[in-house]
Amino acid sequence: MKYLLTLAILNPHQELEIDKECFDFLNQAGHTLLEAFALEEKYEILISNYLGLEKQIVCQAVEAQVRTQSEYSEYFEFRMTFNVALVNLLTAARLYVDQFPRHVRDCLADENQFALAKSWLKQAYDSAFGYRFMEALRNHVQHNGIPLHWWSVGSEKTTEGLQEFGVSLCADKKRLTEDTDFKKTVLVECDEKIDLLIATRIYMQSLSEIHSKAHDAISNSVEKARLAIQKEHTRYQSSSSSPEDSLIALEAQAIENERIIDRVPLLLQWDDVRKKLQMRNSLLRNISNSFASSRSRGN
Repeated sequence: MKYLLTLAILNPHQELEIDKECFDFLNQAGHTLLEAFALEEKYEILISNYLGLEKQIVCQAVEAQVRTQSEYSEYFEFRMTFNVALVNLLTAARLYVDQFPRHVRDCLADENQFALAKSWLKQAYDSAFGYRFMEALRNHVQHNGIPLHWWSVGSEKTTEGLQEFGVSLCADKKRLTEDTDFKKTVLVECDEKIDLLIATRIYMQSLSEIHSKAHDAISNSVEKARLAIQKEHTRYQSSSSSPEDSLIALEAQAIENERIIDRVPLLLQWDDVRKKLQMRNSLLRNISNSFASSRSRGN
């Protein structure tokens, strides 16, 4: 068996021989970066859906400020807009919650990390009603109904004498009770109307804290993996007769009887995307106690 560091291109190019230990290490490094990217991508899907919901809140408040709704079709459009946004958010949250423990485990190549990641979910569930409710609501939406039962758009005077327009979205306890599969221990905690915006913000804050724990857990492993691939980039380029060649096709190959039987792409472009996502999706702090507003910030 022969192992090479080479470019996956047809043109003549440099080939560097490496040993099996190096090939296996690069294989694990590439896998680690792929898993880290998958974790970040699923969190980005979750955050994007949450942003979509919050943007719709502001948009509908502005719409109410400018226009009067009077037709049933307009009420239906309002309801549909927020049901779609909530269902998408709940689906994205389920995608993240179901898969992030596996990504954490695989980034670290440690089966014990799977149980640790699952324990973070349990801690979040036990510590916040908003988290428990949204998990139960997700199950309700998947099997029995829609999330939004009651809504209103209105305005009220602020202490500064301004007319502030806003949106209320609620789930109705009575409607949820009709679902015999809705978790009884969560129903006991529910008010007659459950504010979906507050519950969603608490849920998202909890998931953000879980994601931050995942970052802390995998950071050393991911950094070592990236440095290992960067090292091979530098080594290949420094020994190449054409150092200006792009390394986008760099890979490690396992060859037997002149046939490639395994190959490991040594790409960093997708990992650059992961790093950017991680930087912009920082820990959500106190979003359950804050909201966006279109109010003028002038003097």
